[in-house]
Amino acid sequence: MTTQSSTEPIANQTLERVPADHFGGPVGALALTVVMPVVSFYLWSCVSLHEGSLWLPTSLAELGAMVPAPTWRAAGMLGAWLALHVVLQLVCPGKVVTGALLPNGERLQYKLNGLSSFVVSIALLVGLLATGVLSASSVLAELGALLTLATLGAVALAVWFYVWGRQRGPLERSSGNVVYDFYMGTVLNPRFGLFDLKFFFESHVGMGSWGALAVPVTAFALRATAPIRVAFGRRILPLSDDSSPWMSLNSVVLPVPLRPTKPTLARAGTLALAPSKRVRPAMRKVRSEIVSMGAL
Repeated sequence: MTTQSSTEPIANQTLERVPADHFGGPVGALALTVVMPVVSFYLWSCVSLHEGSLWLPTSLAELGAMVPAPTWRAAGMLGAWLALHVVLQLVCPGKVVTGALLPNGERLQYKLNGLSSFVVSIALLVGLLATGVLSASSVLAELGALLTLATLGAVALAVWFYVWGRQRGPLERSSGNVVYDFYMGTVLNPRFGLFDLKFFFESHVGMGSWGALAVPVTAFALRATAPIRVAFGRRILPLSDDSSPWMSLNSVVLPVPLRPTKPTLARAGTLALAPSKRVRPAMRKVRSEIVSMGAL
């Protein structure tokens, strides 16, 4: 683990105080800490439980249903994804750059291989889906559990980084506000050698996972041959047993008073319509039925 060095004994150093003026200060930090996970779970519940519609909970049971329970299968998926990116961070080639000058005179090094790691991880994911080793529907069915596990993991990391920074005391900096410091993190550069934890979770896992989620969604959509409804985190199935999208014919019969009985002059010319005594068959119109992706 990399530690910051100083020629002055730690006992004689004073903790650097910084103003709590980012992200709206302590109030903004508290709001982001609480609101962002709640909004994420709420949007998941809209898609999974309410067919994409906005809703308001009316009971504690409905509030509890907003937070899907974690599963061992989702834990395995998340653990494998994190382990893969740890390996890619260590072995993938990338330019090593030097960071800004720290107060103690050090300059930390960072390995920039996020792009190569992202390409390799997406290629592996596509290969697993294409060969059938991994099912797109199984990934989508675990999205709710993955959201819960990711949120719990983020909270655990925030607690660890806060305690780590407080233990290092004068080697780190603080605003003096517990809420703000918990959100910002009191440890500046949590790392093991060149492996910077903040850099890893924000860039590799944080940004790369968004792109990865698009892969199983696309794979599932390409394989589906019938109208589908997707319940993220619950189940996935077609609306019918048909092997292709279906259309229904809808007959539209206009009453006689509403049908034109003689030619009508339009701006672009004259349009001849059916005379009043001619019998016309009922007008039929094909209506395609489109079902949006939402909960069952």
